Amino acid sequence: MPSPIINLSALEPLYLPHEMPSHHRVRAEREGEPARVVKGRRPSDIIIAQNLRRYVADWRETDYAGADSWQRD
Repeated sequence: MPSPIINLSALEPLYLPHEMPSHHRVRAEREGEPARVVKGRRPSDIIIAQNLRRYVADWRETDYAGADSWQRD
């Protein structure tokens, strides 16, 4: 069985973890070509994904409020 070919460039991030996602990859039109990088969020018809994106965007705007808090038992 042949070993899988891994495209390492597909693993490179398009934005930093603390940044709002601004690009996404789209499969190449022809086999063997690299994926295209497209500006904007990847579209989703999943309602919960749309809601989560809105909540995370609001959380980013408040400078990640509550991310550094913890509770003692």
